Amino acid sequence: PEISAMQGELFRLLSARPMNSRNLAAAMIDMLGRAGSEASAQRAAARWMLRFTGEFFRQLLRCLADEQFFCPAAVRQFSSSLSAEAGTFDILTECLDRLTVAVWHLQTNSPVSVCLESLAEDLGRLLKPLHRRRPAG
Repeated sequence: PEISAMQGELFRLLSARPMNSRNLAAAMIDMLGRAGSEASAQRAAARWMLRFTGEFFRQLLRCLADEQFFCPAAVRQFSSSLSAEAGTFDILTECLDRLTVAVWHLQTNSPVSVCLESLAEDLGRLLKPLHRRRPAG
């Protein structure tokens, strides 16, 4: 139950227009606190957060590429505000690249909170151009 609640909260925060990186970072740090005070529990929670963030962007790309693809409401809401053009796909791919860096940082024992806060900040920066665009149509 806690894991699915974590996924739902992350999807909701990631799909906000515009995405508020401070709110995302604060929520991620709060989730770390709920995981417990042990480093291993916090790293496990952070791995789940990174998986869910990756899943959000994977489903978002799939949703944009195939309108018939079933995806969660938060992902559908976000995708409906985007246009399926090369620039959009490039930005979303950059988000996945940045997520890969966060996974690497976590695996190299970087401080978990710094890893998540910097990821949230970078995602906000990367997604900013998409929030200014209007879908074609």
